[in-house]
Amino acid sequence: VSAIHVEVLAEEEWRKYLQLGRPAFAGVWNEELKLAGIAADTPVTDKMRKELEQQLDHVREHPKEVYVTFMPRGSGLTILTDNERHITQARRRFMLLGQTLAGMQVWDVCRCLQATRTLPGFGKAALQLWGKGDMASVVSLASLYGPTVGKLNLTNYPKNDKEQPDYLNISRIVTPGQILGLAALRTKVNLQDQNK
Repeated sequence: VSAIHVEVLAEEEWRKYLQLGRPAFAGVWNEELKLAGIAADTPVTDKMRKELEQQLDHVREHPKEVYVTFMPRGSGLTILTDNERHITQARRRFMLLGQTLAGMQVWDVCRCLQATRTLPGFGKAALQLWGKGDMASVVSLASLYGPTVGKLNLTNYPKNDKEQPDYLNISRIVTPGQILGLAALRTKVNLQDQNK
C-alpha cells in the first residue's frame, strides 16, 4: 500500500455517498440505505452511473492506494435524530458534561487513523485526510493529535469562529486560520475550494 485516503463524512455527505454507491453496494448497505430513506431498487440515472464509474475507474487506476470512508459519531448510523430541537438539546447537554459533539468527532477521527495504521501493510503508507465543511475543521484538529498525516485536503474550511463547529473555549485560544497554520507545520494543507 503506497497511500491511504481517509475521507471523513458529515451527515449530508454521507447521504450523497450512499446515493452514489447505491448501484454497486445496495446489497451490503441495506441498513444504511433504509436509515437514509433511500430506496435500494430505485432506477439508476445515467448521471449516477457515470459518477460511480469515474470513482471506480480512479480506484482501478491506483491499485496501491486504499480508500477509507469514515463517519464519526453523530452521522450515518450514529445520527442522534433528524429533529433539530432534539439535536440542540443534546448538544447543550454534551457541553454541560464538558464536551461537544465536534470535540468527540475529533477523537473519533484520531482513533480511526490509529486503527487504520494497525492494519497489515498500512503502517508506513502515506496518509491523506479529506474533509468538507464542519469535517474540514474536525480533520484539521485531528491531524494535530493523531498519527502523522501527509496531506490534508479541505473543502469549505470555516473562515471564522462562527462558522466552525462547537469546541469548548477554543476561540479563546486559537482561530480557525491559526489551526490551519499549526496543521501546516506538520503536514501539507490543500484547500480544495481555493484551487478552482
